[in-house]
Amino acid sequence: MYSLEIFALISELRDKLVGDYLKKFYEIDKGIFLFKFRSPLLVDLKGYIFSGKMETPLQPTSFAMLMRKHLENKKLKDIRQHEFERIVVMDFGDRKVIVELFGEGNIVLLDEDGRIIMPYFSREFRHRIVKRGEIYSFPPSLKNPLTLGEEDMEKEFSQKNKEIVRVLARELNFGGIYAEEICRRAKIDKKTPASNVNWNDLRKAIMDIVNEAEKHRGYIYGKKASPILFSDAEPDEAYDSFNEAIKKIYFEYAEEEEEDSEIQRLQRVLKSQEENLEKLKEEERNYKEIGDLIYENYGEVAKALAEGKNKILIRGREIVLDGNSVEEIAGKYYEKAKKSRAKVEGLIRAMEEIKRKIEERKKMVEKERKEKKLRRKTFWFENYRWFITSSGMIVIGGKDAKTNEKVVKKYLGEEDLYFHADIHGAPSVVLKTGGNEVDEKTVEEVAQFAVCFSKAWSNNLWGISAYYAKSYQVSKRAESGEYVPKGAWIVRGKRNYVHKIPLRLAVGVIEYEGTKLVMCAPVSAVVARSKKYVIIEPGEMKKEMAAKEIAKILEWESLDEIVRILPPGKIRIVEVIG
Repeated sequence: MYSLEIFALISELRDKLVGDYLKKFYEIDKGIFLFKFRSPLLVDLKGYIFSGKMETPLQPTSFAMLMRKHLENKKLKDIRQHEFERIVVMDFGDRKVIVELFGEGNIVLLDEDGRIIMPYFSREFRHRIVKRGEIYSFPPSLKNPLTLGEEDMEKEFSQKNKEIVRVLARELNFGGIYAEEICRRAKIDKKTPASNVNWNDLRKAIMDIVNEAEKHRGYIYGKKASPILFSDAEPDEAYDSFNEAIKKIYFEYAEEEEEDSEIQRLQRVLKSQEENLEKLKEEERNYKEIGDLIYENYGEVAKALAEGKNKILIRGREIVLDGNSVEEIAGKYYEKAKKSRAKVEGLIRAMEEIKRKIEERKKMVEKERKEKKLRRKTFWFENYRWFITSSGMIVIGGKDAKTNEKVVKKYLGEEDLYFHADIHGAPSVVLKTGGNEVDEKTVEEVAQFAVCFSKAWSNNLWGISAYYAKSYQVSKRAESGEYVPKGAWIVRGKRNYVHKIPLRLAVGVIEYEGTKLVMCAPVSAVVARSKKYVIIEPGEMKKEMAAKEIAKILEWESLDEIVRILPPGKIRIVEVIG
């Protein structure tokens, strides 16, 4: 987001946020945060801030826990843009949060004295240090166009020979697209030197777009949201809220952006270097040609010197005679050519370094995108063995003694059923019924799950039975002289058996609450939710090798997820369906 867009956004949201209490703070993903007010504020350090909702993680990160410790239930007293920078200040009284939306971005938590409690990224710059325990300093600010009057602007920039569009974009922080719009509204050619513009017209155009941005309207042009109408194009969509336009762009297009802001910055630097390189090469050629011309016209130059001339015209080129002899004058031009050559070589080295940084950044961004693609919402049942029955009920089982203990103690409710394979070395399995009637097919699926994830699989023991009981029958209370180890349970009363259970499972990709998951379960349960799946039985293939094959077949990127859900022991891929 450009400075003008942040100005418009904060102007629109201030009344909704100021005076509200922060309920929770979430770190949703790397560099993405949610401040949970009544109107949730979402911050993406890649350059976005707006009011919107996102799925929040179950477990807070250490940074989120620290932010909650200092900010939870605190009243937001103010939110403002710092100067006309891409920086937002959130004031909670004795705590402040600084949101930096330039470069790689940052979130910095400050105490009442402005000392840094914790930054999201610790960094050192030439002008400031952003580290725990340091006094926070804002980066050096550019001129603020909202506070500069016409006379101040003229005094500050009228001596500059730069194009006015560059002055507006870089030194007044409007960015390229808004700088060009200001020029159009002021009826000024964007390439006009700043020293030649009408500052009265320019100031009016600046205030015109600033006032329009405060109307809180939103417009979408392609994949870009704007708080103003551009005079050279019609918007694709219009909204009564700039926040809504930003939100639409973020959720529909933000992930499609080919390059992040740092790559774009480096590419701008490289483009500028390429332009300078051509100028330096031309400069070098020019100085060398002049030196050659002086020697080629030695007599004519010597005569001009003898006559006391300080300039001479040779082949249409005016040459300054700066020296006392032909050799000295030519030598100075050759020396200038040599210096230009040194600058060319230095610039080429600098360009190679920038290119290297761009490639490194691209690799890092690609890696982050792949990792982000793999990251998704994690459901509570994924901490255990799990599957979803064909009737839609959640089933969980222990992975070890600790989780065998937990699935019963924490999750076996009054209406649920307890399952166990009739073999030593099997997980405790809980069917969460939700109070619904359990049909025979569901019972068979859960019993098969209990057997397949027992030692029966690794020992290839077909035909093992499983039993189930009601929750009140399951207990830790031992009879006199009995000992119940951790993870084990006593089942009293009638046990209901399912006999001759086959060792066969399927692995497929399902969708649960809008999230894609890979599930390993009895075949009928997978068939109910997946069009393409792999049927497996005990075999000779190591679990990791089988997981690779299954991941390839299902086009599932996370190998670890597949390894985690497979039964304990070697595997044979029986059939691929779909």
